[in-house]
Amino acid sequence: MQTQITKEEFETIYKEYTPRLKGFAQKFLFRDCLVEECVQEVFRKLLKQDFSKIDNSIESNHLQKWLFTVCRNTSFKLKNKENRYVEENHCDTISEEANPFEILDNKECGKQMLKALKTLSKQQQKVIKLRYYSDLDYAQIAKKMKTTSGNVGFHLSTGLKNLRKKLLKSI
Repeated sequence: MQTQITKEEFETIYKEYTPRLKGFAQKFLFRDCLVEECVQEVFRKLLKQDFSKIDNSIESNHLQKWLFTVCRNTSFKLKNKENRYVEENHCDTISEEANPFEILDNKECGKQMLKALKTLSKQQQKVIKLRYYSDLDYAQIAKKMKTTSGNVGFHLSTGLKNLRKKLLKSI
């Protein structure tokens, strides 16, 4: 039984599954660079994997399950890593003159913001992250989410209003 994937098999799998894996990873990750990193990691793991343990057939359902499972798990790891980074480095934007109490206060506000953001609908979360984290305009967000700019505006304004309410309650 074959233990290493051949170059031809890898290229076939890469061409067939890359768009599908990117779409799948995008459900969990909101930044294109993280989606790219996730899919690259899936294929790196495939190259290291003992191919006979997955299945020798490229058309195999086992291969597809393996790829999407690895993609999901990698997405979760990258998302958790990203959240930890944002939480730990939120105070990097604070000026040098800020006193320690201001730094702690800003870091706590960042944590409350992330917590409040997680309570919004998935659509609202995605629109807010694409708008303010990825710095995309309404048209770009609409194209990415396969919707209209008006719908993006609705989700953004509703999400921000809900976010303000939640944050005001916590103050």
